[in-house]
Amino acid sequence: MTEYEKEVAEDRYGWRDLVVHRGCMVCKSHIILDIHEMETRSQAPKNWWHRCNGLLLCRDCHDSYSSADHALQLAFKLTRDPEHFDLLEWHKRRHPGARVCDRVTMRDIARYLSVSRTVAKKADHFQDCLTIVLGLPPKGLSPNDRMHHHAKAKVTKAYRQEAHIKALEAKGRSFGDPWEHAVSQETFFWPTSHRRDVRNAEAKLKAAYDGIIDAGVLRDDDVEHLTHVPTVFSWDRENPRVEIRMFQRMADS
Repeated sequence: MTEYEKEVAEDRYGWRDLVVHRGCMVCKSHIILDIHEMETRSQAPKNWWHRCNGLLLCRDCHDSYSSADHALQLAFKLTRDPEHFDLLEWHKRRHPGARVCDRVTMRDIARYLSVSRTVAKKADHFQDCLTIVLGLPPKGLSPNDRMHHHAKAKVTKAYRQEAHIKALEAKGRSFGDPWEHAVSQETFFWPTSHRRDVRNAEAKLKAAYDGIIDAGVLRDDDVEHLTHVPTVFSWDRENPRVEIRMFQRMADS
């Protein structure tokens, strides 16, 4: 442990004790909660800790959101820990070499508030959660792709089978009957941070949801059985993928 870590340890864990009763600041789970610093230690080695820079996350949400857009992470902070939200103080944690154009504004955060509030609201009605991790959908699954229909059918079948296998692995043997109602969110981890078309990316996942239904996770993917939370874009150069997180909804929600 570095000298700086020793200096901030008491306040860091004191903050955790204050907010731990709320559960994960994304999904409200109380299972294995870790402190995540939005501005990382490598970027601010002697300045990374302040209560405004902390999120308390379960392991699944840490994997899904720790490398997400800072504006999205700060939206979760504002929604679930408003008393420790301080954008000006948070910017002081940032690397001194950060470009002015990279500064996060309240307008940036506001774009994501509907996502964070929707996830938090839905979490009150969740009974169970499942995370299905797939490779990024092939280009041929795009509605705009001009691939020959025979080749497209082959690509679609392969991705559907991949989703089927991954869903079976995720659900395990004790899953029970298919869910009647669920909430789903897709998080795409792209190899680069280039701009992407979110609607086109979502459309590519139709075969994946068919495979998930084949695996017996969900009764159907129509509007009566499945609600979609807004899609999140992040990036991971080493492991590009898409994570589909599905939450079972209580019958009366």
